[in-house]
Amino acid sequence: MDTTDVKARVHFQVLKELGVLLSAEDEPCLVPAGPDVASVRHVLSAHIPLWSYEQRFYAQPMRSEPPIFETLDPSTALDEVMTKTRFMAIIGAELSPVVERLLSEQGMLLLIFEHDPRRLARFLAQIEPTRLVNKALVFLGRPHEFYPPISALLAQSDFRPGFPVFYTPDGAGREDAAFAAEIIEYVETVFYRERLYPVGSQTLARSIPFRDINRDLFFDQVVHAYENLPAYANCPDIDALRGLFRGETAIVAAAGAALAEQYGFLRQNQDKAVIIAVNSALKPLVKAGIKPHFCVVNDTSLQVAKTFEGLPQLHPVMLVAHCLSSLGGDVFPRKFLFGALRSEIFGPRPGLRLHGSVVTTGFSLARHLGCARVVLAGALLSSNDPWSLNYVTGNTGLGYLPESRQLTHTWPQLYPVTNRFGRQRYTSLNFLDVKHWLVEEIRLSGIPVVNTSKDSIIDTPPVQFDEAPVIEPTGRLPQALRQAHAARKRAPLWAKAIAFALSEAARHKACLGLIDSLEHLPPEAFLEQGRKALAIFDQNNVSYLVQRFEDFSQVLFYDLITSPDPAEYTKGLRYHFSYARRMLVCLLDLLSRQEARMRGLAQTA
Repeated sequence: MDTTDVKARVHFQVLKELGVLLSAEDEPCLVPAGPDVASVRHVLSAHIPLWSYEQRFYAQPMRSEPPIFETLDPSTALDEVMTKTRFMAIIGAELSPVVERLLSEQGMLLLIFEHDPRRLARFLAQIEPTRLVNKALVFLGRPHEFYPPISALLAQSDFRPGFPVFYTPDGAGREDAAFAAEIIEYVETVFYRERLYPVGSQTLARSIPFRDINRDLFFDQVVHAYENLPAYANCPDIDALRGLFRGETAIVAAAGAALAEQYGFLRQNQDKAVIIAVNSALKPLVKAGIKPHFCVVNDTSLQVAKTFEGLPQLHPVMLVAHCLSSLGGDVFPRKFLFGALRSEIFGPRPGLRLHGSVVTTGFSLARHLGCARVVLAGALLSSNDPWSLNYVTGNTGLGYLPESRQLTHTWPQLYPVTNRFGRQRYTSLNFLDVKHWLVEEIRLSGIPVVNTSKDSIIDTPPVQFDEAPVIEPTGRLPQALRQAHAARKRAPLWAKAIAFALSEAARHKACLGLIDSLEHLPPEAFLEQGRKALAIFDQNNVSYLVQRFEDFSQVLFYDLITSPDPAEYTKGLRYHFSYARRMLVCLLDLLSRQEARMRGLAQTA
């Protein structure tokens, strides 16, 4: 072993112990590659960034703050790049002029990615560990091979230095280019998860442009919270199901276009496996004569109720629902809730790990049930159409019909993905994120997962593919199902639920009274007192609730109250208060009905 080999190994161990170098393998083969490094040059990647497929106003939701992301021309000089962002990702561990320069900079988030241990060894032999400490993080391996996941480390940074830019080796070969594409998609997806997904998700829908207000539950969630109070006071939570199906196989049926191809497989295995349908797949399954054992729902928007409309009462199907989602009315006689509503009042409740799609909740439920294996059916998270996410018959996906079918590689075109089988697919940024999140969740769980469709983008190992996997019955499934159906309800919390409804009603009545007190004030007094009322509503969640009530326009309201013209500002106040009044009356009516209903249930219990 020559001195170069020794130096590389020593530096590897030192940097690993310091937490600067992370390797997917504990002991990679560190034999340095050839010494020719003189011509190595990193250049700004010319790829189309992931956020090109996002709506542009997400770049600057708070108009007074710098953009969250920008698209840079590949010819942009390094000095100019560093004025835009301080997050640099280097692909290929080479001591290039770009790397030398970045190591000399302060306040930089610098990541170096490498898949070839020989090239990393050469790099380590050339550089003293002290130059990397507190300057860079070095990763050896494929992005989905690390523990802890790279995503967890990136989340800790909160991407405070800015959006990621990538420097790749000039003239990279096919293998290096494929590795670069893999890293770029992974890191940009995590950036989307941490910075863009919160902006475009349910919690902030109809909130852009942002204002500095308190945000608790949004309107849809409050409506569901009130509607679900009787169930929340009386239904068992998912602890009643924990480990009940240990050793069984779960089939998670999603609403991708390929689900219809799996109807025969589902019928064949209905008595051999636990079938978990996501809410959007339930109607097509029932129409096909298939009744799953569980239906899972986590969407808290009011629109989710449409997935249950027109369904008969499904006695064999148990609903597992987020406590702030629609519970399907009388469709499900047996309901299990997860997630806590006002834990300071009702106490803590168990939850399920989920992210971006109910498919992740289906997998989490299978894990919670104790299932030893999971089969995905219809979980494509993608489409063959660049303009529309297609779903199985019976569920409508949102689509866009462009004047020309020519690809634009900008929003609203979907993001192009070539999956493991070389099939060209298109997906939303949310679903792309779900793919990466779920694959890591699967890997870390250790649960074997089989995907039944080669059109799916859930394709990263350890996920296996089998279009007709064999499921051997354990013989214990019927008993487990009987136990689940017979799960004991909670000790009813009628008194707490009624008290909560009364306190919520008192709060809304106080807000309604404040609006009434402004009604007949002269213009100057209305302006003065209206400002104060708006400040109160901004802090007590009323303004956040209003944003999703009826057709309230946040853009119109924002433009009015940021106008220097007092008349325009006054108009904005009246616009806000008119919607707030109707909303508060609506919520008070709902609470009154629920209070009366719960008192009746408490008396007959």
